Amino acid sequence: MNNIIERKLAAGSLPDRPPAKYWAGFGVGQPCDGCDEPILDTQVEYEVAFDAFPTVRVHAVCAEISSGLVAHAGPAAAAGGA
Repeated sequence: MNNIIERKLAAGSLPDRPPAKYWAGFGVGQPCDGCDEPILDTQVEYEVAFDAFPTVRVHAVCAEISSGLVAHAGPAAAAGGA
């Protein structure tokens, strides 16, 4: 799962910066923007809003992985710029 999220950060299909706002609820079967797997109704789904980037829907674990990669590497490095 880390590799998928790393590739999406590098490609710019996931934002490489901290979010402006989070909302949480249960999934409704839509695909996760992080790992592409469906977010089931038994799983927590984060709807994550960013400045100047579309809102993304991710599993809780995918949100943690993405946030960790951005925080550890910094925005430019997470997006493949370092």
